[in-house]
Amino acid sequence: MKKIAMLGLALAVSSTGAMAGDWGDWQLYSRATPMSPVSVYYKTKVNSDEIRVAWRCVNEGGETHSCSVGAGNNKVYECFSGYSNVGTTQALGERATIAAGDEYEFISEPACQGLGADSLNATVQVSIED
Repeated sequence: MKKIAMLGLALAVSSTGAMAGDWGDWQLYSRATPMSPVSVYYKTKVNSDEIRVAWRCVNEGGETHSCSVGAGNNKVYECFSGYSNVGTTQALGERATIAAGDEYEFISEPACQGLGADSLNATVQVSIED
């Protein structure tokens, strides 16, 4: 397998667009390019004791590719209540093989459990391989 793209980003993931308990809209995290034809999206849902985070990879290319959200590392979530940092949580990275023109949505995961957070910053490396 040849690695064709790796991207490390820190992203402010805020759920202000959704009411507590509702999923926000999918937000673009990493845009497809000719060399890396998979786009990565995320969405969040604020619950009373956690924030749920879901990730989705969309293969916009003509060949099968693997999409790794975490790229062999944990996803790190910095948790905030208003403007106050209330802690950090981590989740295992995930990987899926996606056929041309298809997409894969990872099962949502908890972040910021028990911290009273209403938003988070995600630091995630993305790797797209053929």
